[in-house]
Amino acid sequence: MPSKQPDEIGLLTDAFNQMLGEIEITQNSLKKAHEDLEQRVEKRTEQLRQANDALVRNETELQQAKNAAEGANRAKAISWPT
Repeated sequence: MPSKQPDEIGLLTDAFNQMLGEIEITQNSLKKAHEDLEQRVEKRTEQLRQANDALVRNETELQQAKNAAEGANRAKAISWPT
């Protein structure tokens, strides 16, 4: 709110009020940026969790396939004497 005094105190009051308005705008911008960043972090964390879960499933499937192949090789070696 502009002051009604044309002297130095009035000018100082006007400058102070303008500064307060700019601080409020900056704080609102920072708050929005923080909220946006939080949402991005949550989304990316979920994407990484899903990717990690897929990797764990693939690793388990590969280990099972490896075990099955090794078992088949052992069975073949036992049934086909050299």
